[in-house]
Amino acid sequence: MSIIGLDSRRSVSLSLLTWVQQWRRATKRIVFMGDDTWMGCFPAAFAEAHPYPSFNVWDLDTVDDGVLEHLLPTIAAGSK
Repeated sequence: MSIIGLDSRRSVSLSLLTWVQQWRRATKRIVFMGDDTWMGCFPAAFAEAHPYPSFNVWDLDTVDDGVLEHLLPTIAAGSK
């Protein structure tokens, strides 16, 4: 992932290796559940994904309920 930062004097390009990319390189299986913004940032990074819409500021439950729905079954499946 590259980030380009601009200021009034120069442009600087930084190459950052995120924890998601580090885990993938280490062949770790990542299961994602939560805010769908992560899917935009890392569209192919997850072995399994359960994204939920996050931009409805009046909806305080959808993301939490979705995570709770999948969390324990995912943990149980991973321990077999």
